[in-house]
Amino acid sequence: KAMRRTGFFLLSDKKMAENGLIFIRESVNADPKAPEGQLLYGYALGLFGQYGEGLKVLKNYQALAPDSHEADDLIVEFQGRTGSA
Repeated sequence: KAMRRTGFFLLSDKKMAENGLIFIRESVNADPKAPEGQLLYGYALGLFGQYGEGLKVLKNYQALAPDSHEADDLIVEFQGRTGSA
Protein backbone atom coordinates (compact mmCIF):
# COMPACT_ATOMS: atom_id res chain seq x y z
CA LYS A 1 0.00 0.00 0.00
CA ALA A 2 2.78 2.41 0.93
CA MET A 3 4.68 1.62 -2.27
CA ARG A 4 1.74 2.36 -4.57
CA ARG A 5 0.84 5.55 -2.72
CA THR A 6 4.45 6.73 -2.81
CA GLY A 7 4.43 5.99 -6.52
CA PHE A 8 1.27 8.04 -6.98
CA PHE A 9 2.88 10.94 -5.15
CA LEU A 10 5.97 10.70 -7.38
CA LEU A 11 3.81 10.95 -10.50
CA SER A 12 3.20 14.62 -9.70
CA ASP A 13 6.91 15.48 -10.15
CA LYS A 14 8.06 15.44 -13.78
CA LYS A 15 11.57 14.41 -12.75
CA MET A 16 10.28 11.54 -10.62
CA ALA A 17 7.20 10.45 -12.57
CA GLU A 18 8.91 7.49 -14.22
CA ASN A 19 9.98 6.26 -10.78
CA GLY A 20 6.38 6.65 -9.66
CA LEU A 21 5.23 4.41 -12.49
CA ILE A 22 7.82 1.82 -11.47
CA PHE A 23 6.76 1.95 -7.81
CA ILE A 24 3.12 1.45 -8.72
CA ARG A 25 3.91 -1.37 -11.17
CA GLU A 26 5.98 -3.17 -8.55
CA SER A 27 3.20 -2.78 -5.98
CA VAL A 28 0.77 -4.36 -8.44
CA ASN A 29 3.20 -7.22 -9.04
CA ALA A 30 3.46 -7.74 -5.28
CA ASP A 31 -0.31 -7.59 -4.68
CA PRO A 32 -2.22 -8.05 -7.96
CA LYS A 33 -5.58 -8.42 -6.19
CA ALA A 34 -5.49 -4.96 -4.60
CA PRO A 35 -8.01 -2.85 -6.53
CA GLU A 36 -6.33 0.43 -5.59
CA GLY A 37 -3.09 -0.73 -7.18
CA GLN A 38 -4.83 -1.60 -10.44
CA LEU A 39 -6.60 1.76 -10.51
CA LEU A 40 -3.42 3.75 -9.85
CA TYR A 41 -1.41 1.70 -12.34
CA GLY A 42 -4.01 2.20 -15.07
CA TYR A 43 -4.03 5.93 -14.38
CA ALA A 44 -0.22 6.09 -14.42
CA LEU A 45 0.00 4.22 -17.72
CA GLY A 46 -2.32 6.80 -19.22
CA LEU A 47 -0.03 9.59 -18.08
CA PHE A 48 2.70 7.95 -20.14
CA GLY A 49 0.44 7.55 -23.18
CA GLN A 50 0.09 3.80 -22.78
CA TYR A 51 -3.68 3.83 -23.16
CA GLY A 52 -4.13 0.29 -24.48
CA GLU A 53 -2.21 -1.22 -21.59
CA GLY A 54 -3.96 1.16 -19.22
CA LEU A 55 -7.34 -0.11 -20.43
CA LYS A 56 -6.35 -3.70 -19.66
CA VAL A 57 -5.30 -2.72 -16.15
CA LEU A 58 -8.46 -0.71 -15.56
CA LYS A 59 -10.54 -3.70 -16.68
CA ASN A 60 -8.69 -5.71 -14.00
CA TYR A 61 -9.65 -3.00 -11.53
CA GLN A 62 -13.31 -3.29 -12.53
CA ALA A 63 -13.20 -7.06 -12.05
CA LEU A 64 -11.73 -6.62 -8.57
CA ALA A 65 -14.09 -3.80 -7.56
CA PRO A 66 -17.29 -4.33 -9.59
CA ASP A 67 -19.36 -1.91 -7.50
CA SER A 68 -16.90 0.96 -7.94
CA HIS A 69 -17.17 3.51 -10.72
CA GLU A 70 -13.91 5.35 -10.06
CA ALA A 71 -12.36 4.13 -13.32
CA ASP A 72 -15.34 4.82 -15.59
CA ASP A 73 -14.18 8.22 -16.85
CA LEU A 74 -10.62 6.98 -17.43
CA ILE A 75 -11.89 3.97 -19.36
CA VAL A 76 -14.00 6.17 -21.63
CA GLU A 77 -11.06 8.53 -22.17
CA PHE A 78 -8.63 5.69 -22.93
CA GLN A 79 -11.12 4.02 -25.28
CA GLY A 80 -11.44 7.28 -27.16
CA ARG A 81 -7.67 7.63 -27.42
CA THR A 82 -7.25 4.08 -28.71
CA GLY A 83 -10.27 4.13 -30.98
CA SER A 84 -11.87 1.23 -29.11
CA ALA A 85 -14.92 3.12 -27.84
